[in-house]
Amino acid sequence: MYVLFNDFGIGSLYVNQLELGLRQGNSERSVVTLMSDAPVFRVGAASLLLRGLYRQIPQGAIVLAIVDPGVGTARGILAIEHTGGWLLAPDNGLAIASLRDFEDARIWRLDMRHFPKASASFQGRDVFVPMALALAHGADVAGSPVDGDRLVGWRDSDELAEVIYVDHYGNLFSGVRAGRFATTRGVKVAGREVALVRTFGDVPPGAPLLYENSLGLLELAVNQGSAAEMFGLAVGDPLAWLSAGLE
Repeated sequence: MYVLFNDFGIGSLYVNQLELGLRQGNSERSVVTLMSDAPVFRVGAASLLLRGLYRQIPQGAIVLAIVDPGVGTARGILAIEHTGGWLLAPDNGLAIASLRDFEDARIWRLDMRHFPKASASFQGRDVFVPMALALAHGADVAGSPVDGDRLVGWRDSDELAEVIYVDHYGNLFSGVRAGRFATTRGVKVAGREVALVRTFGDVPPGAPLLYENSLGLLELAVNQGSAAEMFGLAVGDPLAWLSAGLE
């Protein structure tokens, strides 16, 4: 299948154009939009979300990951082959967290001369889609090999002690893997005691909680309520108490 991950917006015309191009070029593969409301322009946060979601992506998938505030500039576009399939992403750090989990990855930087008619502002449609279609048909990558340690963001931290995503319920995803949080009890957030528990029902309705979410990240939530409203936090806001609790 083709798997789409981007910050284009749910139901946007940009996502629809990606799906249309992939279906027209190869009707035998399904197209799944895994996420289209990744944090807008926030490459670091999106990188950690992509890494968490990758565990659900089946073998052989071609992933088109596009959170690309530098679209059309001199930044590169990467094609990464790994044991599970292919990942296409801009060379801006978006692929780094996932790449560190891949085994025997091989990386190419695409040669834009192979895409002379590509729009400067929508390379997802005009570069990512045709490259994905070509890879699905067994074609060679239109680019040159590159070492991982030469990629943008290779030396950046894998943890972000901040809010990286707010879901429909107002739950706050942090950019820290739950296993990196040293405390086994809980913390005080904005003057409120917050317990570290297994799931929502372990605290009364209306009470805040910390738990390991389905992506393996530490999440701040409220049982049957909104943590975003209770704590007044949004994507990008720092979580000082989380930094202090890192191993």
